[in-house]
Amino acid sequence: MTVIIKEKAYRYMEAYSRNVKDGEIGGLLLGKIKKNGDLVVNKAILLGQRKTTSHFEISEKAMMDFTKNASCKMLSSVIGWWHSHNTMNTFWSKDDDKCFQRLCNLSDMCFGIVVAFKGNIRKGGMSYKCRLDSKLKNGNYVSVDDIEPFLDVPIDFSKEVDVGKIYEEIEEKVEEDDRDWQECGCCGGTGFIVVETTKRKGLPFFGV
Repeated sequence: MTVIIKEKAYRYMEAYSRNVKDGEIGGLLLGKIKKNGDLVVNKAILLGQRKTTSHFEISEKAMMDFTKNASCKMLSSVIGWWHSHNTMNTFWSKDDDKCFQRLCNLSDMCFGIVVAFKGNIRKGGMSYKCRLDSKLKNGNYVSVDDIEPFLDVPIDFSKEVDVGKIYEEIEEKVEEDDRDWQECGCCGGTGFIVVETTKRKGLPFFGV
């Protein structure tokens, strides 16, 4: 399997991560799984969330609004999630591991990207790690880490996203939260809300 990250997805992950104030940020990945098994990441989107310097938590309302208002085509294109580690290195925390498991409970597989501006800086100006998790029929989880993607980003950075619009979107959707993370229990310490209504609708999350 080859993972292909398209330019728009990369640039938006970079822009959200660079322009959020002192902390993590994250959202969903939209794309598709091709007939040959290749996974293509077309877009990274931002949902309403609370954040601290080291965690983020997508709100239940934002997730419900997304599942309610998005088209069936968009919902079927959700293949996973992304988040930033701010000025830390790229790695998967225990909270990230829990998040993968919870998202795999919505589907048989979940793809994830973590980005940062420290460590092994790659083409495009960020460091990143890619991972694919699957839930087996026996209930166990299998994880394939350090997937090396094909990054569809030109070296010429003449084409940039509108930073002003990125700031506006972050201001609208991201809420600063100065509580201790253990007090933010809505997501069970995973950083990601799994909405029960999503399960009941049987939405085709993560390409399944």
